Amino acid sequence: METKKEIIIYPIIILIFIILSFFIYTLFLYIKANSLLNTYSERIDIRVISLLPVCSGCENTTYIIEKINSNKRINIAEYNIITEMEMLKNISIKYNITKLPAIIIKTENISRINVEGFEMRNDSFVYETTKIPYYDLKSEQEVGKVKVITFNYDKCDVCMDINQIIFYLNQSGVYIESIKEGNAKEFGIKKLPSLAFSDDILAYRGTFLSLAEYLNITIINGKRYFVFKPFPPYYDIGKKRIIGKVNLTYIVDRNCENCYDVTIHKQILQRLGIYIENETYKEYTELNEDIKEKISIIPTVVIEGDLFAYRNLEAVLRQVGYWDEKLFIFTNPKALGLNESTYIKIK
Repeated sequence: METKKEIIIYPIIILIFIILSFFIYTLFLYIKANSLLNTYSERIDIRVISLLPVCSGCENTTYIIEKINSNKRINIAEYNIITEMEMLKNISIKYNITKLPAIIIKTENISRINVEGFEMRNDSFVYETTKIPYYDLKSEQEVGKVKVITFNYDKCDVCMDINQIIFYLNQSGVYIESIKEGNAKEFGIKKLPSLAFSDDILAYRGTFLSLAEYLNITIINGKRYFVFKPFPPYYDIGKKRIIGKVNLTYIVDRNCENCYDVTIHKQILQRLGIYIENETYKEYTELNEDIKEKISIIPTVVIEGDLFAYRNLEAVLRQVGYWDEKLFIFTNPKALGLNESTYIKIK
């Protein structure tokens, strides 16, 4: 039979054992952590190879080297810059590199480092430029250096400002190598002002697609160019006049107090890109018989002028009214969601 003294001692012994076990385990973790810290705090030696072709405007990869060098766990023990073309080709083949500049990192401790923006190829880390312009090893040419040729017409204050197109290219990240004035006749251009881009614009896929519907292809001295079709108004070289101006006439009934605000058509037409030179107001009785025959509601609008310059809008305008190359009349109030109480039916 256990005495009271023995009953008290056993729990104390167990408690001391638990405390000692916890202390020993904690000490073990501390020693292990220090060991790992010492192991990974050692700087890892690497060899860096920069593949740099002669390419003005190509990515300057110095910032990448500086970022690597700022890593306290990495020591650049050797740094080589390769510029000789045959060596660039041979090294690029080994590492499946198609675009230059590029950077290769080699080390005996490849599993102990991870370099952001690089991928593993042949037991080395490889960075291959994703920027434009770049040097294409397959074609052995610089890609993405766009040459812009301008064709100006200074006597038109309302014509397209080609500088806005150039600004758009710059904002989209397009590298413009040069801008020079061209000969419209040589490029077969009949409308001014305009621009032509060298086919390096194709390297900027998103930007090219956004402009594609406005571009025509032409070949000059064996080189492909994309010629921009100007928005109206523009100067027609053959007709020797400005094309794309229209006159807007609001047809109203001054006795109709509940009629809708007919000037909303101006905002819609301008958003569509139609250039309105003049605006006038007329009543139905003031119109000639030919136009009267085509009007079905009042208020409405009549557009007269160079509508043929806006053929891209023909399908849209035909859905809401009468259209030909010189005349448009709005006839479809439902297209604007107008209530019948806000207009007068004539037919």
